[in-house]
Amino acid sequence: MNHYVYILECSDHSYYTGYTNNLQKRIDTHNNGKGAKYTKARRPVKLIYFEHFNDKSSALKREYAIKGLTRKRKEELIMKGKAMKYILFDLDGTLTDSGEGIIKSAIHALNYYDIHLDLEDLKTFVGPPLSLSFKKYGVPDDEIEHAIKLFRDRYLTVGKFENHPYPGIIEMLEELKKEYKLFVATSKPEATAIEILQHFEMDQYFEKIAGATSSHERETKHQVIAYLLNTIGHEHQFIMVGDTAFDVIGAKKANIDTIGVRWGYGKIEDLEKAGAIAIAKTPEDLKKLLESYPL
Repeated sequence: MNHYVYILECSDHSYYTGYTNNLQKRIDTHNNGKGAKYTKARRPVKLIYFEHFNDKSSALKREYAIKGLTRKRKEELIMKGKAMKYILFDLDGTLTDSGEGIIKSAIHALNYYDIHLDLEDLKTFVGPPLSLSFKKYGVPDDEIEHAIKLFRDRYLTVGKFENHPYPGIIEMLEELKKEYKLFVATSKPEATAIEILQHFEMDQYFEKIAGATSSHERETKHQVIAYLLNTIGHEHQFIMVGDTAFDVIGAKKANIDTIGVRWGYGKIEDLEKAGAIAIAKTPEDLKKLLESYPL
């Protein structure tokens, strides 16, 4: 279970420090007047800083320590949370809703093998490497390359544009770009990812768009992230944003935390089990979490 210590800024500009195991729900509770007597009279409140812990005991000790800090020291913590971050975004299911094109292209390939899946199973094709998804649903190992070719025959001509940015994503990127360095780390072929982001005029927000290579030397999320880190340097403060457990697991292998998103194709319980430090309900919530999380 995730545990958090957080600092809220109240309407009178005072600070409130608390503990929770559900960050978004707790902030909503404060703004509904049921969180604490102190915040009830000082609404609305907004999240300006939080720390993540894997156990309650450590979180409560940290809450006690922060409550004992002077306002100046709390402000120093808050400024740490606003320090320059390098944010890595997944593409499918995070920035754009590519489900229609991917699912129809998967059906096109699976029909060749007389494999028929329900919609929930087909949704799992959004995000992971295609080789893993085809293997999972019964395509023989010696046929996986052919299945991928069948998929791409349709996807690269029609499916890649059966796609659209999620509502609020472009506005969020415009704001984040003013303060942070933004990157894309996707298991989709890099050339296709660049083409899609250029099509939606979203490429302008990213310092670099990294994806899979045709040679398969860079295919999994961890391999893509490792390539990015080797390219731009390991000394920066990184955080990953994605909608599936594959994003969390790949980032964790590079010692990077992940904030999950609810609007994609992954299951919330899978994100949490994999170790996502928080789950954003909307792009606006994501922006607030990114701004308030210290690295």
